[in-house]
Amino acid sequence: MSTLKVNNIQDASGGNNSTAEQIAQGRAKAWVNIDGNGTVNMRDNFNVSSITDNSTGNYTVNFSTNFSDANYIAVGFAHRNDAGSGRVLVNIDQLISQSASAYRFTTSGTTNAQVVGLSTVDPSYIFLAFFGDN
Repeated sequence: MSTLKVNNIQDASGGNNSTAEQIAQGRAKAWVNIDGNGTVNMRDNFNVSSITDNSTGNYTVNFSTNFSDANYIAVGFAHRNDAGSGRVLVNIDQLISQSASAYRFTTSGTTNAQVVGLSTVDPSYIFLAFFGDN
């Protein structure tokens, strides 16, 4: 088996330039855009095989290709629910478990800016990206 050594990689039209180091260290290894309201589905994804809806506001992201260990980084954002639901704040609240093959978390929100307590909710938009070795 031989090794190909290059400084830059481009697509066939000469665009989308990346270095080998950027690919190995600086690119998201998985990402997903989730519709968590009603029947949970993925709007779009990379390296995510499925989403599990465990209960209200409780989801598991399952990876197509596992990470080398559970020490990857997950970053995310959740949009408030549709305007009619009255949610003021929605956030990715609690990490339940993180393994090389899956990431389980909850989302929470409040119905009133003056209410401090949060409860689990199914947001309309959940965006997650995962960085690490796989």
